[in-house]
Amino acid sequence: LQFPTETVSAQLLGSDGKIHSHTSNTKFSTGNNSIRFDVKDLAPGVYFIRIISTQTTETKSFIIH
Repeated sequence: LQFPTETVSAQLLGSDGKIHSHTSNTKFSTGNNSIRFDVKDLAPGVYFIRIISTQTTETKSFIIH
């Protein structure tokens, strides 16, 4: 994801809306950045990453096989 320099939080959610993991108030610089979540203990299924900043909220889906 790309966003301007700012502090962001991220949430890893299950398809039921349950938050499985999160980060809080991480400062990123302008450009491409990455956030890593350990998903080895999650069951196969559809999950969502929600990125929350002061300017926007983005949600992306992914599948664990």
